Amino acid sequence: MYPILQEVDRLERLIPVLEEARYNHVYATGPRKKHGCLIGFRKDSLEIRDQFAIHYDDIGARADGTEPTGKGLSFRTKNIANVVALGKVGQPKEGYIVATTHLFWHPSSVKKDRNKARKQS
Repeated sequence: MYPILQEVDRLERLIPVLEEARYNHVYATGPRKKHGCLIGFRKDSLEIRDQFAIHYDDIGARADGTEPTGKGLSFRTKNIANVVALGKVGQPKEGYIVATTHLFWHPSSVKKDRNKARKQS
């Protein structure tokens, strides 16, 4: 009954396996990416109530209201989060909110930030 989360890139192989096991899925990916985020769940236990994707590249870097927002353009990652509200079949007041995401880590930028911090201290 519990949902499964997975980062996937071989949908043509995975989807038939999920369907044979009686799983439904919600898949989301960034623009022109060959892999994405999949949330799978048993068709007989859970149903989709809502879903959306968050495209990180489109979010303001300082969106807390204290400063003008700007997009962080040092790296365009095309990374996303896939968010799904799943309800228990036959139980309209019970369910889960499930999310899976791509995150981006660039070792060279971490090294630059660490060296900058050392110089400042």
